[in-house]
Amino acid sequence: MSATRTRSPLLEDPAMNTQKSFVSLDIPQIDEEHRDIILTIAKFRDRISEGKSWLELYDLLETIEKKVQLHFGVEENLMKIHRYPTLEKHMSEHTEYLLLLQEIKARLLRKTPSTVIADFILNWWYKHIAESDHGYADWFSTIDLEIVNRSKTLRDEHLYRSEEHTSELQSHL
Repeated sequence: MSATRTRSPLLEDPAMNTQKSFVSLDIPQIDEEHRDIILTIAKFRDRISEGKSWLELYDLLETIEKKVQLHFGVEENLMKIHRYPTLEKHMSEHTEYLLLLQEIKARLLRKTPSTVIADFILNWWYKHIAESDHGYADWFSTIDLEIVNRSKTLRDEHLYRSEEHTSELQSHL
């Protein structure tokens, strides 16, 4: 008796899933890059299903790899700028993913991958965004909140001193 493999509902419509809150970090540039990568991986999966040539698949995988490298660079620079405390762990996840893409490319030279591989690299994105990327997005929002609160406190102190100064001037008039 063979086991029936069921696909994750996340894989059914990647375009729709990029609109969901677990994928959105509320950082427009990063969200757009995630969406673009996810849709390109979905296209890769579709091309595998359609039986496209290894050359077309290889070119598409190279496109994915370039987009991913650029995206990881942007994320890692943002995390460095904001002194994200688990930067090293996050960067190691990125390195592991890039190594996985290299392995898939090497295997593609010998054998056409199955859609299971494409589903795996697509699922990796959903999991990474939901677990790891939301961590730095939360960290960034905390920093921004601290800056906003500090600015508000300074503004309030300035307003208080201005009112105090105005009152003092009026008492001398």
